[in-house]
Amino acid sequence: MYGTARDSVVVMLARALGTVLDTHPTKLRPALYDVVDIDALQRLTEREETSVYATFNYEEYEVVVDGGEIRLYESR
Repeated sequence: MYGTARDSVVVMLARALGTVLDTHPTKLRPALYDVVDIDALQRLTEREETSVYATFNYEEYEVVVDGGEIRLYESR
């Protein structure tokens, strides 16, 4: 897990990518907002009545956001 329940999904996502890419989350290049609409992702995950499933590619990883869980898979 890359955050706490109080952290936003965007913060957790940046931490997860920073960990696997061995860089500080604020130093991610390309910037996360250049790859995915982070505002929309955040809004979706804040809606309690909706189950969120989103997937996108970031560098060599496939990123899956499923509810409050973030999974990273190496792309083939």
